[in-house]
Amino acid sequence: MSNIPLDLERRCEQRWAARFSAARALRQQHRLERQQQLTARDNSKIKTHRAEAAGLRSVAAVCERGTEAALLPSRLG
Repeated sequence: MSNIPLDLERRCEQRWAARFSAARALRQQHRLERQQQLTARDNSKIKTHRAEAAGLRSVAAVCERGTEAALLPSRLG
């Protein structure tokens, strides 16, 4: 048996439960808000083709052009 009066023990348990359950609910709420923000941000992104916009070519295009250059007669000789 405990030496702590029963009413005091119950009050402490109730305060402890209220404090930690509120903190847990707040963390869950923040986590849900963050997930919603990330989802909204991902959906709003516009996908651009940066390589094409910058005038860059793919590796396949460069290799293809290199084989064409090898087939052309040389101007130096």
